[in-house]
Amino acid sequence: MKKSIKTILIPLFSILLIWIFIITFDFIRVTRKVEKPLFVISGEIMKDGGSGLYQGLGYSVYIEGNFIPEDALPVITEATFKLFGKFEKKVYVEYD
Repeated sequence: MKKSIKTILIPLFSILLIWIFIITFDFIRVTRKVEKPLFVISGEIMKDGGSGLYQGLGYSVYIEGNFIPEDALPVITEATFKLFGKFEKKVYVEYD
């Protein structure tokens, strides 16, 4: 009985850790590295080349910024993270 519980809990715990890593990686990528999230599917993207909704596994990221190709560097001005569509975290990106 104990062996069957371990064979179920270890893979579930591993999947949970990988999922937490993916969300953290995308959060840091958008807020600190000022890049688009990596582990997502593009949803509604605006004509500026990057602003819009990105869907991840259990989370979504809405990015507003300036991604026009003529600019030297793409700029993310605001990002909204939603976990399971309920918990929301809005981040305003500041540049030095």
